[in-house]
Amino acid sequence: MPVRAARFKFDLIPFTTVRGRSWPSRPTWVAPPRLLANNCELQPLVQPRLLVARGTLSLAPCRRALSRMLDVAVGSSSVQRARPWVEEINMSVPDWIAAGAAVGAAVLVGWQSWETRKSAHAAADAATTANSAIELSRSALEVARTEEGHTRRLIVEAIKTRIDANAHPLSVFINHSAEWPPLEPSISGGQANPLPTDRIYRLPKDGGELILVRFGFRINNLGGHSVTVNINDAWIGDDGTGGNQTVAAGEQCVLPNSALDGFFEIQRTVSEWVEIARRRQDGHPGEETTWTVTLSDDSETGAIDRFELVAGGTPLVKVENEEGGWRLSPGQYKDYARSSPVMAAVELPRKRDYYLSRSKGLLLDEAFATDLSTN
Repeated sequence: MPVRAARFKFDLIPFTTVRGRSWPSRPTWVAPPRLLANNCELQPLVQPRLLVARGTLSLAPCRRALSRMLDVAVGSSSVQRARPWVEEINMSVPDWIAAGAAVGAAVLVGWQSWETRKSAHAAADAATTANSAIELSRSALEVARTEEGHTRRLIVEAIKTRIDANAHPLSVFINHSAEWPPLEPSISGGQANPLPTDRIYRLPKDGGELILVRFGFRINNLGGHSVTVNINDAWIGDDGTGGNQTVAAGEQCVLPNSALDGFFEIQRTVSEWVEIARRRQDGHPGEETTWTVTLSDDSETGAIDRFELVAGGTPLVKVENEEGGWRLSPGQYKDYARSSPVMAAVELPRKRDYYLSRSKGLLLDEAFATDLSTN
């Protein structure tokens, strides 16, 4: 009996999932390699059925039918060799979906990682650029503040130059040594009398007696118009008859191209003069006296000049070999070289205060010292 060859058509179809179901897209013809090698022509006896249920492709019925036909047609031994190949085609759709989803997830994670890294690099570059911009802005701000400070200083110097050009040419001097001998003040208010230089003051008996020391001063007005000065303390001036008079502290007019002469007085008790002498022996200057002469102009934006005169020292020296004995120095100087007076006075450098508004008490330097960039 001739062997009836059988030809089989296997629908191995890729599936597409639509709305929860899997559908075939294209048929594929497959022939078992072993049967083709034996020149067996397979006739289509059974058309395998494709079972689709709940999104799963099952080829189990086709496999069982194929096995029975092979047993009849070519014998069980040939079929046993071909059956493993048939077994390999049993695959479900969820397996494909899971594999595809895993691959897609891996690709998605990789892409997201790459995008995240790119975004991180972009953010780092943006931060670097922003920091550079901030540093540049700070540098520009510092330059602007420096330039603004220079501008303010130039404005201040220009205003000061204009004020100096309009300032009154005034000078104040004081004699560097005191009038000698010192004087004894008059209790009745009359003229003070010179003290004898050989008199000895014994402490504490004579500690309350008064000794008066005078320093001559001069205020020169070198300008072409009168100026008004303010003297902070009483002084001794000419009464116009050749005598002296006490002038109260306050304003005094100095005529053009003329001078104002007078005396400043220091009056202390013997005990106070002795205390100054002891402090000077210990290396301290002791109590000093300061007089101030003030000159101001009439301008709203102008200057006020202050001349300070400082006097120090004591007219008393200790009597040798006598406890508590003190006497007047025999002369104005401690030595024959006349380089160190027992009572000395000096003029301190002039102090000029510049005002932007005198009525408001607004100093020029304070007005322009404000940092305008903070307003």
